[in-house]
Amino acid sequence: MSDGEQKVFFDELAELFAVFAADTDGIYRGWLSRVLPPHGGRAVDLGCGSGRWTGLLLERYAEVLGVDIAEREIAMAAEAYPRADFAVRSLLDVTAPTDGTFDVVLCVNTVHHLRDH
Repeated sequence: MSDGEQKVFFDELAELFAVFAADTDGIYRGWLSRVLPPHGGRAVDLGCGSGRWTGLLLERYAEVLGVDIAEREIAMAAEAYPRADFAVRSLLDVTAPTDGTFDVVLCVNTVHHLRDH
């Protein structure tokens, strides 16, 4: 699937992916709550979707950036979490020269969608 096809795919299924995220929340939330440092400066969620982990990150980090290729997913996340920063772009475009450094990089249910791992 090309990048353009992936964007369309994820935009069209944004609401369905939000339901999937809610349904599978229990698989990850307890573990993430235990292993994420209790506080920090900056966190990034690569492939953030509708902001599934944004609230958890905002509880612990002063700045949170969420990145996803789907405009609809980012719109949903930005509406739910206005204190966070969001960008519609590939996670592969997140770099230290462009975005600075992060204390935590989170990427859940995303890497398998990349053509170039």
